[in-house]
Amino acid sequence: MAEAASLEWHHLPIPDMGEPGWHYERRWIYSGARLRRLLRRGGRVVVHCRAGLGRAGTIAARLLVELGMPPAEAISQVRKARPGAIQTPEQEHHVHAARRVSASQDETVSRRLACLLGGALGDAFGYPIAFENLASIQKRHGPAGLREPEFNKNQLLVSDDTQMTLFTLEGLTRAMQANTLAEQDLIEQVRLSYLDWLESQGLAAGSANHPTRLLKHAALHVQRAPAKTCIQSLRAGGGGSPERPINDSREASGLMRVAPVACMPEMNAERAFRLAARATALTHGHPAAHLSAGILAAMLHGLLEGKPLQTALIHACDQARAWRGHQDVVRHLEAALEASVRPHGGALPEGLGGGQTCEEALAIGFFAASRSQDFREVMAIAANHDGQSDVTAGIAGQLFAAQRGMEALPHAWIRCLDVRDALFDVADWSLPLWLRAAARRGD
Repeated sequence: MAEAASLEWHHLPIPDMGEPGWHYERRWIYSGARLRRLLRRGGRVVVHCRAGLGRAGTIAARLLVELGMPPAEAISQVRKARPGAIQTPEQEHHVHAARRVSASQDETVSRRLACLLGGALGDAFGYPIAFENLASIQKRHGPAGLREPEFNKNQLLVSDDTQMTLFTLEGLTRAMQANTLAEQDLIEQVRLSYLDWLESQGLAAGSANHPTRLLKHAALHVQRAPAKTCIQSLRAGGGGSPERPINDSREASGLMRVAPVACMPEMNAERAFRLAARATALTHGHPAAHLSAGILAAMLHGLLEGKPLQTALIHACDQARAWRGHQDVVRHLEAALEASVRPHGGALPEGLGGGQTCEEALAIGFFAASRSQDFREVMAIAANHDGQSDVTAGIAGQLFAAQRGMEALPHAWIRCLDVRDALFDVADWSLPLWLRAAARRGD
């Protein structure tokens, strides 16, 4: 009903007479940031509870504290507006335990969380048509192709690409939480996380002897047409590198999973490029694969730092030119850059490729992200073609959201993601690292 009235509905259950628990706090990473940013822009939020004033008052007061009001004053203000609100000592304690969240902290979290969510939404948008050509898509959905996401029992289902993106984030987070910052050690933790993903697919025996949050989430144990290249490479140990290729694959499945590299602290564009290239080379051996991954991560890092999209691409391509085998990748992206400033006639421009390889998927994702400020339109451009629609739309979503933040993403889609809780869980583990990155920049 709320969404039918064009309102955002954030469903955050709390037990009767209780206070927020573990599941609430995981979802608050996203909802709290989104609501605070709305309030700072002068928007309005209705906090509602079916059974009374205790829980609703607690959350209203918490929001006031997070926006900068002292806890005692926040409780007083809420009770002045609604006598009897905040009913138990535990609820009062919860308000007093809340802490101010600065606008710059919310901006840091919003951009990084949006990058992950935008990729997941794009993946879920393109996944139902990932194995169809354009003629088949248009036959099912009309001449304009797919324009709205396909829900499955009120859920948006992601592919293996988002699953592996979350495992990338977990591996990097595990390493950095342990102050393991050497590049070879970071990549080793990513490799171990990819082996965890292989286990989650029922394709390897359990072997995790390191901290993992993701393996407990059922949504990550569902097979979503996992790429053969990834499976074969990981069954062989996943030990590829740019210097020692594990195979000759440039297939697009190795690309969007590297986005978390750009979100981490101790990172600049050059390091993001190198780490992402090595993360993809674990399973994909062709230079076009690891160079496309490096360019994507460097672009995302630039966007998170506030660079315009085209500028971020130009700088990332400049880095790629120092690597062997860059010519074909850069050629596709130069074609995408040129097309991004021309009027769009509806069809994908020539020169971007068919969306089956890493460099083609990156070119299409960039082009789509450059064409509109409306996420739905970006998705339609990114997904309707003959190639791997889940990858191209996922990349477009990552680029679009890293540039614009979570407000540019449709909340009604986000709350239906099948991996929403898994994403918020590993993001919660990463949150101190994201905030550390902001603190070191002086935000």
